Amino acid sequence: MRLGRIQQNRPLLENILTEAGLRREQLIMPLIIYEGRKINQNDMIPAAVPDCEDDIFRFIYNGLEAGIRSFILFGVPNTRDSKGSGASNTQGIVQRSARRIRDEFGARVLIITDVCICQYNESGHCGITNYNNKYVQNDATLRLLSKIAVSHAESGADIVSPSSMMDGQVYRIRRSLNENDFKNVKIMPFSAKHSSNLYAPFRALAFTNALKRRPYIDKSSYQLSYCNQREALREIVADINEGADIVMVKPTMTYLDLLPMIRDNIGDFPIALQLVSGEFAMIKAAAERKWIDESEWMVQSIASAKRAGADKVITYASLDIARYLS
Repeated sequence: MRLGRIQQNRPLLENILTEAGLRREQLIMPLIIYEGRKINQNDMIPAAVPDCEDDIFRFIYNGLEAGIRSFILFGVPNTRDSKGSGASNTQGIVQRSARRIRDEFGARVLIITDVCICQYNESGHCGITNYNNKYVQNDATLRLLSKIAVSHAESGADIVSPSSMMDGQVYRIRRSLNENDFKNVKIMPFSAKHSSNLYAPFRALAFTNALKRRPYIDKSSYQLSYCNQREALREIVADINEGADIVMVKPTMTYLDLLPMIRDNIGDFPIALQLVSGEFAMIKAAAERKWIDESEWMVQSIASAKRAGADKVITYASLDIARYLS
């Protein structure tokens, strides 16, 4: 969209966000960081993808200038193995990036890290699988997730965000962080992560060519069904009881009805929502066909998340939203 059009719409968009109660400090900007190589931008989520590792600083400087100080890092490594072992490597892409960001920006930024192994695992699953890649081994995955979380904390993460949806992951990670003198590092689990093809644009970026040639990876055995509200609430309450500091629901647009129910049951406990890559891509694609006004729909999608009760919103549109508010 041309700058003139954005400027023309700014009062309307700012009013929508202000009336919903959104503030810039409530936005979390996702960054998908490739390991050591330049990539071709993905048209659907270019806002989240630095050209290379050295390009991270530009994104963060832009975010800070717009009033964003929270960034969540997703790493895409060069190699995978059958056990996702690279995810806990102290020289891995997330660990290395977190250290560089901390050295450059100090306490000006809040660093959140994705704790998962799907980008490191040959199966593409969020957990370690058995020999035929059909079953995820929960306990073996918990051991690895704990190691990953500690390695992220050692690298400067303020918040670790386990997204594997493994049973007991918050408890095991909290225990490991405490045992390694990281009691102040917070945990923001993907507590109600629903099984959805709305993650497809992210997976297109994060998965290797070998995985792209495979059939759809079915994660429904550990991610949530869209049918059962009470299951989502149970997962969230369990994470709180295990030591979570903030809980998360994703995707957003088709799950906004969950928030009032969750809020009624957990009170003022912090809730985050993530507008995932497919939700962002749908708005971009419809705008390219000139079916909708991109800026207005981006703003309304964020405003609806905040209006439904979210305390924090993770979105690929963070930078534009923050600029409207400023």
